[in-house]
Amino acid sequence: MDLLHLLDHHGVASHVVANVIAMHVEQASDVVPGESQETRLRFINDDIRGFYTDRRVQNRMPPLKMSNLYKDGFPELHGSAVKAVNTRALVPYAMCLQERAAAADPSAVNKHCLKVVQSLNDAIELMYAASYFLTEDEGKSWTGFCIVWV
Repeated sequence: MDLLHLLDHHGVASHVVANVIAMHVEQASDVVPGESQETRLRFINDDIRGFYTDRRVQNRMPPLKMSNLYKDGFPELHGSAVKAVNTRALVPYAMCLQERAAAADPSAVNKHCLKVVQSLNDAIELMYAASYFLTEDEGKSWTGFCIVWV
């Protein structure tokens, strides 16, 4: 599998992260305040910078613009500065943002979005740490996989 394209650049991570961020940019909340989408996006960009500093993230996404969040009318991270490595590095932030959203408003949408981004983060951590074939322990470590052992 080509993880760079399947998961990262224009892959699942691009769509999941963009959907999480777009959801918070489109509507103000206690988690992402602001009277306009631009104000909320600035808040998220500042929040991302703080997250990067706290976690010592090396592969940083430059400040996002509204034009980076949508492609052909649907959320997808894209643009000249959006690369596979900085998209993948933004997944843990999207998970933390969604954890705060689900804690503040445990609606079905927030809880389901949290489960999606948590599962994506778990999958990325497992697949980038594992060798070409998963060991039995690696396969059992993430319950999101359905693995048949022969």
